[in-house]
Amino acid sequence: MHTPDIVIVGGGVIGCSLAYHLSRQQVKVTLLERGEIGGEASSAAAGLFSWLKPQSKIRPMAAYNQFLATSQELFPQLVADLEEQTGLKLEYEQSGTLRTIHHEVRIARLQTWLQTCQEAGLNVQLLNEAETREREPLLTTELFGAVFFPGEGQVKAARVVEALALAARQHGVEIRPQTPVVGLKKHGSQITGVVTASGEVVHCQQLILAPGAWAAECGRWLQLNLPIVPQRGQILALHQPNPPVRHIIIGKGIYIAPKQDQTVIIGATNDDVGFNTRVTAGGISSLLSSAFQLMPALEHSNWDRAWAGLRPKTSDNQPILGRAPGWENVILAVGHYSFGVLSSAITAQALTQLVLTGDTPTSLKPFGFERFVSP
Repeated sequence: MHTPDIVIVGGGVIGCSLAYHLSRQQVKVTLLERGEIGGEASSAAAGLFSWLKPQSKIRPMAAYNQFLATSQELFPQLVADLEEQTGLKLEYEQSGTLRTIHHEVRIARLQTWLQTCQEAGLNVQLLNEAETREREPLLTTELFGAVFFPGEGQVKAARVVEALALAARQHGVEIRPQTPVVGLKKHGSQITGVVTASGEVVHCQQLILAPGAWAAECGRWLQLNLPIVPQRGQILALHQPNPPVRHIIIGKGIYIAPKQDQTVIIGATNDDVGFNTRVTAGGISSLLSSAFQLMPALEHSNWDRAWAGLRPKTSDNQPILGRAPGWENVILAVGHYSFGVLSSAITAQALTQLVLTGDTPTSLKPFGFERFVSP
């Protein structure tokens, strides 16, 4: 059995993207996953790339927005490469996002923000009610317009993870599902290996932690208090109405997104209930209530299914990326919250650069663990 250059703990979209990008640079990688590959948040995710929120007090291209925008730019080529290599269809499409406006006063408040977006080169359009309803005729009449983001899109999240894992394997990555890691082997300020539940020690030169909602537990192995908690998101799917929904629609605290299997998905709740992944009547009722207010015709749509996943949430809703303080050979890739699928491309690209050069890329510097350490 070979000794890998890197062991990755976590087989969601972040771990699999890292494995794929590293293996393309001839790095020997072993990935260990406690359950099934992509079996947690990554398979439950909606796969939406709707990252730019109309918020008058936040600069459109603040560091995190820039991070997400760069990842979105990387995705079309990543999708093309993965589809060619694996033969899988990732269902990537730029469906555009409509963020509905339900109070006239919001239009005036957003003018400066919209101008700032346009000055930054972002394709953002303010639509009036008629223009909005022309794009989505089934929307409620109780709106004043929408902010339209033509370049935003979506993928089938579970298929992205499947393709990344398959392509990584084709590049020589050893991927081991059902292999929980329970501890680490240490020598001074270095990690020399990980210990699995069966007692096996998998040696490594570097360790990358990408365990999703379970990051706090892994942090304790390193004496680090990672401020990450699980947050449950419940989602449901209905059959497409007629005429069909064509854009991602965000309003009334939810999203409605059309999928290529002729369903629309509606999400998501933000439930602070620990590691509970049950779907609840209250959660589904709340989503449906908001959906019917936003698009009344959905009341007549046939039911399809409902599910839930656990987002890894930090206290500032932004990821923790880069070297683990106090450890020479540990890298953190945790806390991606709602944007794990979208940010997987830039996360893997930047952390691969860190592994290969030893230098932290500029794009990662705002997201270090140090921001949570009091001076």
